[in-house]
Amino acid sequence: MSAEDLHCSFGPVISMPGALHSVPPGTPCDRHPKRLAVNRLQGETDSFGAEYLCLCQRCIDEIRARNVELREIEQYCEWHRGMGLDVRPHRDFEEGSAGRLYSVCAACRRQESERLTEELADDLREWDA
Repeated sequence: MSAEDLHCSFGPVISMPGALHSVPPGTPCDRHPKRLAVNRLQGETDSFGAEYLCLCQRCIDEIRARNVELREIEQYCEWHRGMGLDVRPHRDFEEGSAGRLYSVCAACRRQESERLTEELADDLREWDA
């Protein structure tokens, strides 16, 4: 795998930002070249593909800690067009597994899940009838 292959995808991906992917043995950390990377961390992702950082465990731990902190800060939610907590990248399942990523708050994700659960229950009741 070339260095370019490690840092970008070639086409759409179904995994989400923050996903961890394997690295070949001996790959250096992009931030600390004297340390070995333990994973590739998926970063910017869109319908064309994704970018990755090869990171050591210390870097991954720091990024995860920062992400936990961000959950408690109000950010803009694209679905309800207002501020919300725990805003994360999220796909509208109707747009496909490699569709556009939206910044969606926890409340909107929960509402979507509840709506889909109810739709599934309705479908199951129809099939049982």
